[in-house]
Amino acid sequence: MPGIGDCGQVPHQQCGLFGYSRQTYYKRDDDNDFKPLALEPLIVERVKDYRRENPRLGSVKLWMILRRLFDETGCFPGRDAFIELLRRHGLMVKIRKRKHYVTTDSNHNYRKYPNLVKGVQVYAPNRI
Repeated sequence: MPGIGDCGQVPHQQCGLFGYSRQTYYKRDDDNDFKPLALEPLIVERVKDYRRENPRLGSVKLWMILRRLFDETGCFPGRDAFIELLRRHGLMVKIRKRKHYVTTDSNHNYRKYPNLVKGVQVYAPNRI
């Protein structure tokens, strides 16, 4: 027995009655964005909790921890989307800048050659 609105036609044939193409029917998005949008504030709150305890915790490690917590929801964002979410909310780890750069290590254990030109008078270019 046919149900309500079922006139014995396949769904894409019914689309023609309403002025839609077959492609429009099959490309429609059945999922609404309610779940990801509802999870975003929860994810941000959990990130803030973890960052209070571990301020230097990296974003990929944090993603792996939270992914296990929100596994039953089935719509936790992927790694790159999670990093973008952190960036949008200003929750990325701040990169520390070094105050002093070390370019030469003179206290190494390798052979050190003596300076042969120390004290030599230079009298012309490329001549010692």
